[in-house]
Amino acid sequence: MKGYRALLAAAALLCMALLCADGSSGTPVKEVYTCYGDEILLQYDGEATQIHWKVTDEDGNVLAEDDGAHLLFEADQHPELSLAYVTQTVTTDQGSSDEMIHLNLMHLNSGQFTVSFYDGSGGNLLDQDVFDASRVCRGGVYSVFPDSPSRADHSFDGWYFNDRTGEARFLSSTVIDRDIDVYAKWKDIFSVIFKSGGDVVEMARVVDGGNVPLPPLESSRERLFAGWYTDEGCVHEYDASGAVGGNMVLYAKWVDVSHGSGEKDSLGLPIMIPLLVLTLILVAFRLHKGRVKKNREFRRYGQPR
Repeated sequence: MKGYRALLAAAALLCMALLCADGSSGTPVKEVYTCYGDEILLQYDGEATQIHWKVTDEDGNVLAEDDGAHLLFEADQHPELSLAYVTQTVTTDQGSSDEMIHLNLMHLNSGQFTVSFYDGSGGNLLDQDVFDASRVCRGGVYSVFPDSPSRADHSFDGWYFNDRTGEARFLSSTVIDRDIDVYAKWKDIFSVIFKSGGDVVEMARVVDGGNVPLPPLESSRERLFAGWYTDEGCVHEYDASGAVGGNMVLYAKWVDVSHGSGEKDSLGLPIMIPLLVLTLILVAFRLHKGRVKKNREFRRYGQPR
């Protein structure tokens, strides 16, 4: 009975998988492509064991077909077409599924634009020798980005361009409708030095606007660590939630520890010494007074009492 139930469950799962696969077949779900001049690069970025591409016209005639993570479709060889259909068959461990992509080839006849990448605003033009990637069709997108540049004491903060409303981040989904200059945006990297008693105990590098992690210092029996301060006199304590906006030095504050027995000794000694001296004076005075009295009585009566 248990084996029969397990067989039914497996059959149900198989039917669900087949329904899901059939339900996606031939359904136009999205318009996705990257255009480089007269060529269109179809890409798949997910995980799959096999990917099959097939490009057809409205009558079902095959225009291009291949296996792999991408297909480079030479759209300029079909100037008479305004629309093409791409069937993407993706095979994974869970099975196969089809997805249909609409290619609007009218974009190829409406102009081409250049996307240029610079290492900074007003900086140097970067090498873009990848699929002749600087040429993009109107309405297309740009997805083959140059490698992220590097600059000393700076952190790369992404690609930006000036759109019609101001500065905007340039993304792989940005629609190209004109020539665009894209530039790398940078953030400064600042140094934070931690000092204790005049010695440097640690250094940190923090991106502009970021937070610096404050290192804890170990307290001892004689003194306690009381935090980090922005001045050497340890008057103004540093706010750990504050954003770093420049190079700075932080100073460790220490508080001396007074133990219980030491406090008794330090408080009692100044009091005990005068009391002891006073006691000695009183004793000496009483002894002296007693001797004087005895001498007087001896002289008066001729013999001690």
